[in-house]
Amino acid sequence: MCSPVSSVVANLVREHVETRVLETFADLPRLGTRYVDDTFVIIKKSKLSEFFTHLNTIDSFIQFTMEQENGECFPFSDLLIKR
Repeated sequence: MCSPVSSVVANLVREHVETRVLETFADLPRLGTRYVDDTFVIIKKSKLSEFFTHLNTIDSFIQFTMEQENGECFPFSDLLIKR
């Protein structure tokens, strides 16, 4: 991770994973964006678990974690987002 190309390679891998997810998941999120290593997704609650499982099957070496909404708030990249 100390190499100058580390962030470039990390972004390329994330782009590849995101492309594969969007090409293979039937019910896409309404919104998806990322900042560094955090991803913000708006998706139907009924599809959340299925989407998360699908995301983690794309590459066995990359496993995502998930923060869910608590009430009308949830953390994202050192912020507290309120709905």
